[in-house]
Amino acid sequence: MGNVAVDVARILLSPVDRLRSTDIPEPVIDCLSRSKVKNVILIGRRGPLHVAFTLKEIRELSKLHITSSQSKCFINLLPKDVFSVTMGTSDQIQELLSELPRPRRRLTEFLLKMHNSSDHKTNHTAYPVYHCNLQFLRFPKEIVSNGEHHSDKNRSIVSHIKLATVKLNGPTGLHQQGVIDDTQLLETLPCGLVVRSIGYRGVRIDPDLPFDEQRGVILCKDNNGRVVDLPQISYSFSLSPMYCAGWIKRGPIGVIADTAVDARQTAETILKDLSEFEKRGHVDVLNKRGLSVIQRYLNERNIHVVKFKNWERIDEAEKLAGQILDKPREKLTTIQSMLKTAFTDIEQPK
Repeated sequence: MGNVAVDVARILLSPVDRLRSTDIPEPVIDCLSRSKVKNVILIGRRGPLHVAFTLKEIRELSKLHITSSQSKCFINLLPKDVFSVTMGTSDQIQELLSELPRPRRRLTEFLLKMHNSSDHKTNHTAYPVYHCNLQFLRFPKEIVSNGEHHSDKNRSIVSHIKLATVKLNGPTGLHQQGVIDDTQLLETLPCGLVVRSIGYRGVRIDPDLPFDEQRGVILCKDNNGRVVDLPQISYSFSLSPMYCAGWIKRGPIGVIADTAVDARQTAETILKDLSEFEKRGHVDVLNKRGLSVIQRYLNERNIHVVKFKNWERIDEAEKLAGQILDKPREKLTTIQSMLKTAFTDIEQPK
């Protein structure tokens, strides 16, 4: 369970009037306004100790019950004994919490408090009730269709999903692995909509790029972003001519702030290596002319580059469209419309 999964749940369960003032595109708002979704289940393979979402995101979801005076959202962590099954007795849980890094400890304590709170388990209001269940220790095995109802536009093409039970292997902690428990029967979960949120995976963008297909990352010499030497290029010393940063370097872990720190680390490494190149008088590096050569290379191949000034046109167009609808912006939702706007001057309203 990651931030995207929690965000999907929050959007599906939010009152649509609350979303109209956001930058969610109007066609999406129109679709959400017709939604009848009242129950959302997030399925995770491991336990509460292993969730990938942040405290900020789950806290936003937990506040949904106060966003509208006429609706309540109750959050449950399942199975009911999930903490004792995955983390042990109360004393063992407290001992484990004391050993966790502070961000993980605060997140786990929040989930534990949420689990023990009766406010999320009992409905004391006559208003419509919305539920969000965090279902741990389950693995989706099969999505089953509605069969003969495929042609019925008023019926979902999804009938139910089959889930396998997962057990955790290894000492209790952050690094446990989940494996399917073959001794347990598959569970059937009726549903009308399935949203996949299983994470980002990097892909090889060039056949000559050193790449780890299993992890979906570029192969690096170290943690500083130095890509391993290309086989067709021979250098007289170990400094690498290629660098990478972010998720393509270390995998889909962390949020924007983490990626920014990582990018700075790679940038500092590049500057350090350039200084070393200059000290050694490396001809191949000293004779490179940088951006001007890249621009000429792209122009020769008639490749249109979206520069910052082009992005500013997109930004301006979206904000102008949003003003009409009294929202921050109305997003362009296709690459074609973005490119058309990027290379067209924006006319200011008179």
